[in-house]
Parts: sequence; structure tokens; C-alpha cells
Amino acid sequence: MKTSWSSQMGLRHKFMILIILIFIPIFGLLFATGYSQVQQTKEDIEKDVRDLISQFIEEQKHLTLQTREFLKILTHVPAVKNLNISECNAFLQSLHKQTPQYSTLVAADAQGLIDCCAIPLTKTINVKDRNWFKRIKESRKFIVDTFIISRSAQKASLPLAYPVLDDEGNLKGAVGAAINLEYYNSLFKKSVIPKDSIILLTDHKGSILYQSSMCEGGVGKPISECYGFTLPSDTGDSAPFEVQGNDGISRVYWYEWFWIGQEHNLVCIVVGISKQIMFADIKNSIIRNIFLLVFVALISLIIAWFTWERLIRSPIDFLIYKTQQIKQGKWHFLDYENLSGELLVLSTAFDDMAKNLLKRERERDKALLDLKNELNEKRKTERELREKEERLNVLFRQAADPIFVSDLSGQLTKVNKAAIQATGYTEDELINMNVIDIDSDFNSPGSLENLFGSLIPGHQKTISSVHQRKDGTTYPVEITVTRIHTPDGPRVMGIARDITERKRMNEVMIQNEKMLSVGGLAAGMAHEINNPLAGIVQNADLLQNRLTDKNIVPNIKAAESLGTDMETISRFMEQRSIPRILYAIKDSGLRMAEIVENMLNFARKSDDSFSSHDPIVLMDKILELASADYDLKKHYDFRSISIEKEYASNLPMVSCESAKIQQVVLNILNNGAQAMFENRKNIQPKFILRLSHESADNMLRIEIEDNGPGMDADTAKRIFEPFFTTKPVGVGTGLGLSVSYFIITENHKGSINVISEPGEGAHFVIRLPIERN
Repeated sequence: MKTSWSSQMGLRHKFMILIILIFIPIFGLLFATGYSQVQQTKEDIEKDVRDLISQFIEEQKHLTLQTREFLKILTHVPAVKNLNISECNAFLQSLHKQTPQYSTLVAADAQGLIDCCAIPLTKTINVKDRNWFKRIKESRKFIVDTFIISRSAQKASLPLAYPVLDDEGNLKGAVGAAINLEYYNSLFKKSVIPKDSIILLTDHKGSILYQSSMCEGGVGKPISECYGFTLPSDTGDSAPFEVQGNDGISRVYWYEWFWIGQEHNLVCIVVGISKQIMFADIKNSIIRNIFLLVFVALISLIIAWFTWERLIRSPIDFLIYKTQQIKQGKWHFLDYENLSGELLVLSTAFDDMAKNLLKRERERDKALLDLKNELNEKRKTERELREKEERLNVLFRQAADPIFVSDLSGQLTKVNKAAIQATGYTEDELINMNVIDIDSDFNSPGSLENLFGSLIPGHQKTISSVHQRKDGTTYPVEITVTRIHTPDGPRVMGIARDITERKRMNEVMIQNEKMLSVGGLAAGMAHEINNPLAGIVQNADLLQNRLTDKNIVPNIKAAESLGTDMETISRFMEQRSIPRILYAIKDSGLRMAEIVENMLNFARKSDDSFSSHDPIVLMDKILELASADYDLKKHYDFRSISIEKEYASNLPMVSCESAKIQQVVLNILNNGAQAMFENRKNIQPKFILRLSHESADNMLRIEIEDNGPGMDADTAKRIFEPFFTTKPVGVGTGLGLSVSYFIITENHKGSINVISEPGEGAHFVIRLPIERN
């Protein structure tokens, strides 16, 4: 039973090494725990920093909206609106004491001169060169501009401004407020990040706009000059980075770029925390734990060294011997008097183990093989499911048509990118909405339930409907609806295709076919009518010249002298009205000739040549012609109509047929003038003529707007149809606007549309290509 090991001392040393090895994982666990604590601390601090950054950005947005309403109210204060300098200064200075978030409040006149300010001025400040004043003057809307050094407050500030308009909408001036960046101190003091942290706000060039640290004169300087680093590009990853500053302290910096106001107003908030402060507590804790573990390890080695012989070596020798016996097939159940507890149980287990070892090994091998096959099959199935799900998700996200998924009550549960772009809502907004919120054809849950209840799983149903965008506009859609099954239960998936362009093209195609058909008919009719009509007019003209009073009166006197009866005399007298009758015949013939000419213009291409014209000069000449023509021929004085001209500057030359454009504009002006005077109700008739350049499509935009009676939707839809007119019989031919339509669309490859409602006047929009195709 003596041990066959080489030496007792060698085994004891190995046992000591074993105990040491036992403590090595504990040390590893200690360091792993410390590392985990470090990572957790990093995550906690990063969360606190991110929360601070998010809170700051939200606070900035809230302050911007609050300032917008604040400035809007100021524009209605009489002292500010009328720029009463003494009252305005007193009011702003009193108000400034209650609004510490603003470094200054100002009111400027239309020339950019500031005499009214919350901070007393020694002289007038001129801000017409400031970008914020240029923008407010151009847009006449609330603006948020880039960070500046306020000329009145002499502080780094964010300028916000609101226009002051008179009753006619003209710019009288602007009110402005500059957000004091030092106001953010109160926000940052409430944060849970370490007190020695550095908080910075920079512009897009990296210049410091605000700092919580005491870098002397830091505001306005580059961040690299004060803190020894340059911010990563705003297009890169916003992961934190570590930098040793000019003061020799290593800090971890977090940052985030965001927009304030206009698009190029990019700023960055930066938060830096000292690494020494971040991990000081964890470092002390790890050191304490290491000393404690080393002490426990030394005590364990001492105890193991002195109890080795009796408690461990002899029982182990016996178990080794017994194991060798079992290995040789000698099934002797030997007992050892010093075995007890777990070692005795172990000795008994050796015997049971030997008897069942072969059986267990075979069962184990079979079980391992089955398990391996099952795991392989499961991995294959899971991989196929993941690949299938990923493909479906990619198809769902990248689908060109909007896709909406909802539960059976219509509550949206999933949408793709195209749905977000089509409706204008964010994904979070759509998920909180119901189908009836965006589909105007389903105005109640009941109508939606009827549709969903009729769906059969695996079958599609296509319906036409109208969707509503976030801005309130609507557009027609064709929706393919399917009922599907998901892990979350039954769902309804709708694929909505915008058919606005399809409907528009169908309407254009129908209109063009109608125009071509009527045009062919008009051409044939015009040529058939023209020749006999010319004969009628010429003969009427000839008879009118011959039948004069000189020919008729002598005949009447001759008849009286001869004693002709009264019937004969009456017949002679009737001849005196013959010239007037011939005049009526000729006038009707000439009117018919005008109708024939319009029909020919409608049916044929123009022979006029295109030439380059200045749009402003062309429009002014047309207005001169309109005034002269209408003043002589109509029952109203065209010069009594007010015409407002709104011409954009730097309009490009346009290639067009000037005579045809003149015909179109005069036709619209004639119709509008007649409608305004026939329905005049104590309102000054007025036209607004606008010229502008659509640079995206390189088109000249001509807008003609009147304040007449307007028209209903059915009339506006048919107004360009041939022979359609709202005028009494014998007054209108119904060809003027249809000819105008062909001149613009066919001759010039442009477009003409009308927008009108009853009582709201008519608004014609003509778009002409700048260059001829």
C-alpha cells in the first residue's frame, strides 16, 4: 500500500501548487469583476452624459419654440410695433429683468437700425449686415441664425428674430432676442456627472461658444488651443475618445453634433470627464480585494502544508491502489480505516462506477450522437429561418411602395421607409396611429372592420382609396390588402401605390384625344363654312354700298306723285331699313368668320416663328394692348381695373411665339374682366400678374389671378374643353380657352392650369420652357 510516487515532498509541493492554481481563477475573477465594474461605470457615466446632451438639445429646442412665441407677442406690443424709442426701451429693459435666458432684446427698423434695446445704448447700432437681419428681411418669417457675439450685450449668443409687418404685410422692422449661452450653467449644474467635468459648446468650425471650465478667454478660441484636441468630423462616428489635455490630465470626451435653426447652423456639445475621477473608487476597491485575497491564500497554504499527511496523502494513496486493482479486474472491496466522509463515499462509488462504466459509455456515445444530430438539425433550421426573416425584412424595408401592417382593429404595428416618406410622419408617429387616421375613405372603425372581415388568408383584395399626409394634403392610392399570420397574431398588410401621376396622365390623355378629335372636326367644319361665309359677307357689303338713301328716297317721292296705293308706299318705306338689315347680316357674318378663325387656330399648328423675349417687356406690351382693346370694344373700361405686377428679378429670356402668348393672356384677361364686371359687388376689380423662374425645371411661371366670382369644381375641370362656355347663347364661342390650351401645351410644350372656388376668384398658372425643345 505504500505509495509509488517518487517522493512525499514532491507530492506535497504539487499539492501546494494545486492550491495556488485554485486561487489563480479567483484572482482572474477579481480582475474580471473589476473590469466589469469599470465597463459598468463607463456605461453609467456615458448614459448620464448622453442624457445630459439629450436634455440640452431638447432644452434648446424648447427654448427656441418658447422664444418664437415670445417674439411673436412682442410684435403686437404698440411701443415695439410703432418703434416709440423711449417707451420701447423702457418696456424691453423691464422685460429683460424677467428673462435672464436672453443676453439682450432688440427692436430694429426696416433699415436695420437699432435704437430700442434692453441694454442701454450710447449710439445707434446698425445690423443690416448681420445675417439674421438679412434673412428676416428676405423671408419675413421667424428665423434662428448662427451663434454670434452680440453687439449690444458683447456676449456669445444665439440670435432669434421675428418680423414686424404692417397691415398690408410690408416689413416695418424686426424684434430679436439673443439667447445667453451662460444661461446653460443652470442646466449643467443639475446634472449628475462629476463636478470637475468640462462642458463645451462649439460652432461647426470648432470655435468655443460656451465653456464650463476656467480656460481664460476660451470663448471664441479654437478648442485645440485651449484643450489640446480637435473635434472629429460631424459626418463621422460620435463614439467617445480619450485625450490628454494641455493641463496634463487624461479625459474621456463625449460629443454630439446637432442643428439649431437653419441648415448650416451646426453646433456641437462636448462633455469631458477625468479618467482618474471616473475610476478612483473602483481602483481602491480592487486594491483592497487583492490584499484580502492574498492574505486568505497564504493562510490556506499554511493550513494545507501541516494537514497534508493525515488528511489527504494516505487516503489518496489507498484510492489509487484501489483504482489499480479495478483496472486489473480484481473486484476486491477493500476498506481503509481512515476513510470517512466524502472519501468513503468516493471509494464506494468506485465500485459502482466500474460495474456500470461500459454500459454508461455506450449509452453516452449513443446519446451524444443523437444530441449532435439534433443540434445540427436545429442549427440548420434556425439558420434558414434567420436568412428567410432577414430577406423578408430587407424586402419590406426597401420596397418602393409604402407598406402598412396593422392589427385587426386598424392599429398600425409596422411600416416601411416608403410609407414614412409618402405620409410625412415619423415611424414612431405612424406606429401610434390607426389606419383611419391616414385613409380618408375609412372614416369609422366600422367601415374598417367590414373590409378586414371580408379578407381571406392567402388571398389579396385591391381597393382604391385616398391617403392623407401629415401636412393635410391628400393623394389617391391603389391598395393591395392581405391578411397574414405573425407570431404576434393575425395582421393585415396593405401595399399602397400612389396613382396620382397615373390619374393625371389618364386625364391628360383623355383631354388630348378629345382635343384632337374636336380639332379634326373643327378643321373640316371651318373649311366647309369659310367659302360660303365669305360670299355672304362680300355680297352683304356690296348691297349695303348700293342701297343708300339716294337710291331709295327718290323712288318713294316718285311713287307718291304717281298716286301709288299705300301698300306700295309701305313696301318702299320698308326698303329704308334694308341697310340696317344688311349691316346686321354683315356683322353676324364677320362674327361667324371670327368663330371659323378660332376653329382653324384650334385645329392647326401655328406658323409663327419662335423668338427670344424678355418676359417683363412682353407682359407689359400685352397689358398695353389689353387696355387699348378693351377700352374701345367692351362694355367696361379695362383701365378701371387694378393690376398688381409682381415680377421676380433677373428673369431669363424666354423663347416663344409672342403673338400666341399675347392671344392666351388677352383671352384670360378678357374672360376675367367680363366676369368681374358682370358680378361686381362693391369690390374693386383687380388682377395680380406674377412672373417667376422655376430653376429646378428651367420654366417661366406666369400667374394671372383675379378677385372675380370664381367657379365651381365642375366648371374649372371643363374650362379648357372645346365649345364649353358659361356665357349666354350668342355671346361666347367656347373656343378661346381651348385654343389657349393648345397654344401652351402643343405649340410651346408647357402647361396651363386653373385654381378656383366660388367667390374666391380665378388663378391661372402658365408654365413655359425657357428654351424651345
